[in-house]
Amino acid sequence: MGSVQDLSSPYRFGLRDRFVLVAIKGLFSGGSGSADMTIRLQHADRTGWSKDHDTIADSDGVYDFHEVIFEGAGTDGDAYIDYRVAVEEYPRYTYFAGDMLVPVWTNPNTQIWAIEFALAPAEQ
Repeated sequence: MGSVQDLSSPYRFGLRDRFVLVAIKGLFSGGSGSADMTIRLQHADRTGWSKDHDTIADSDGVYDFHEVIFEGAGTDGDAYIDYRVAVEEYPRYTYFAGDMLVPVWTNPNTQIWAIEFALAPAEQ
């Protein structure tokens, strides 16, 4: 995977029903450099995709919140992400059906990387 900043990027994580973000794991290797990775929330009711723009910008209005920011993600920063949400924080990280969590990261040096989201159905 290269940079994840395109509005049509397939790297979106969510469930069909209400869900909770439980954990995020990531690994970066090969090359050097680092850049902040932001996990952003795209609400299910957002339909105004900008076809004239192919990069994410706050002015596009497609993302509503920065949920988590990992500063310096990459081999010059933290080569691993191991983020776990405490059980008492689950209400803060509960999302609606159709919402998507989107990792946004500009790969500073074409590193090899992977990211995994652990999502669980939310209590109704």
